[in-house]
Amino acid sequence: MDESKGGPLTKIDVASLQVTQDVLTQGSSTVAGTIAECDASFGTILGQHWYTFSDAECYGGTSVSLLQLLHNGNDGLGCTLRWLGTLQSTTDPFTGLGRDLKGADLSKFKTLHLQIRGDGNRYRFQVPMQAQLTAGGEARAAAPTDAEGRPDCHREFYDFYGSEFACGDGTDVWALFDVDLAALRQSGSGKAWAKDLSDADSLQIVTTLHAQETFQCELRIVGVE
Repeated sequence: MDESKGGPLTKIDVASLQVTQDVLTQGSSTVAGTIAECDASFGTILGQHWYTFSDAECYGGTSVSLLQLLHNGNDGLGCTLRWLGTLQSTTDPFTGLGRDLKGADLSKFKTLHLQIRGDGNRYRFQVPMQAQLTAGGEARAAAPTDAEGRPDCHREFYDFYGSEFACGDGTDVWALFDVDLAALRQSGSGKAWAKDLSDADSLQIVTTLHAQETFQCELRIVGVE
């Protein structure tokens, strides 16, 4: 972690943002959306498509998950994303940010190198495998709602391999965050699954908080080896 001192992180008021349904392709500090295309420097390895998700897809949740594209990476330095929103569901709120790998074989790599800064809260980096998503989708098709009639994600199939981390320390200082792919583990909260990174579907970061509050985490991928 970078030990240099900086000023406080600029906190963004989610309600003040202009939310668009369009795909974000250019950097902006005022426009937010749910889909972005960026990162020319690593696009051929890890894909360029970013997306958000939340408990709005499950259990009738109302949490908000948005992203801002602050830098589109067209100069070869990688894109910079700000992921932010509000956890506001009454039952197990969650939100996430994902990057579609488009068939990239993660088993060929050992480490992902990121830079992060943010609110200092705990998050989880995780790698869904396509076989897990397929099994979860089949379970959802067979039983689309829970006992209370709400959309059910059957999250027992979504205990993805990952690791927790703190997103920054509440300052504007960028810190290095290296993801050791060999060290990723399931959380133990769902169905046990053999790890096969050649079957990786995407890279994801999800909230681990279970309280109703705002969150903000900024990141950029700077290398893979």
